[in-house]
Amino acid sequence: WNIYIVLFLLTVFEGAYSELSYAQCRIIHDKYSYEEIVSRNILGGEVWPNNTVPYILAEGFSKDDLSLIQSAMDGIEKKTCVRWVPRNGENSYVYIKNDEAGCFAVLGYNEYRGKHVLNLQRSNGFSTCMIFGIAQHEMLHILGYDHEQTRPDRDSYVRIHWDMIQRDAISNYFRSIYDNTTIIPPKCKPKSTATTFDDCYSGFTTDTFGYPYEYGSVMHYGLDDFQTSDKNTMEVLRPVPLGIRIGQRIGMTELDALKVKAKYNCDRLSTLSTTSLTNATTTVCEDKWTFCDSMTELCSLEHTSENCQKTCKLCLEDIDTTTTFTTFNTTTSGNQMLNFAI
Repeated sequence: WNIYIVLFLLTVFEGAYSELSYAQCRIIHDKYSYEEIVSRNILGGEVWPNNTVPYILAEGFSKDDLSLIQSAMDGIEKKTCVRWVPRNGENSYVYIKNDEAGCFAVLGYNEYRGKHVLNLQRSNGFSTCMIFGIAQHEMLHILGYDHEQTRPDRDSYVRIHWDMIQRDAISNYFRSIYDNTTIIPPKCKPKSTATTFDDCYSGFTTDTFGYPYEYGSVMHYGLDDFQTSDKNTMEVLRPVPLGIRIGQRIGMTELDALKVKAKYNCDRLSTLSTTSLTNATTTVCEDKWTFCDSMTELCSLEHTSENCQKTCKLCLEDIDTTTTFTTFNTTTSGNQMLNFAI
């Protein structure tokens, strides 16, 4: 079956499990991810049908484990239109197991795969995957969400120190390219003797849906993951907002959710009526997100307009209350790779 495994060493969470090390997180590209299949775009743009993820839970999870898994699913459901439901005969489903092999998941939906494996290792006294943010991290892989630092624009936000990365983990840092890239760079070769991989790409295309890079994403690596010495494998190139911890596994962020919503086409055509504008006189019109200044081109998205009212100029002093505004869907191309990086 030729399984290609990408390793990802999760950083230690500061909290109740600080005495434990996280098990390793792996993305598995199975036989249905062969290059020849990818070249035919079979994987392109596929999402879970009806935005619903059927799942089966293996035996062996404790009551607390099951509660954590359910909470992680509930958290995703609350912020997106994706639903997790117990399997009822569906051919494609997620099998959530707890082998002592670390934290790993297949990347994205594929109708030919059938069983999509997600593993959450239970605590063995030394390592564990049973952390809320880790569970969501793996679930987002199942939805097709790749690691943040593999985005096509990552070189504007982080610098990769290739000589500081463990050689068997070097492919974890290969960047993707946009699905509409016209000049395709060569594919990176992890087994080569190259000392830098800045001018090649992972072999995958992706869509960021116009959303900005996020240092605080639950899908971002820590700056010292896979280090060969006491020097970091990555350095940031822009100011990191106060309070943001790169590599956090507390849970998905608002931006993480927005990107899933865009991929799964969660925003429906809706109208911002004069009634809703009138109601604004009794509530504070403000930007709820700290990153609204980078969202001006996405004000047509319902979730953005709700949380960035000042930036989107939806306060009464900014608009003509007799005007009706319409928001529209973010649509996706049928040729997008399922491993969209966010």
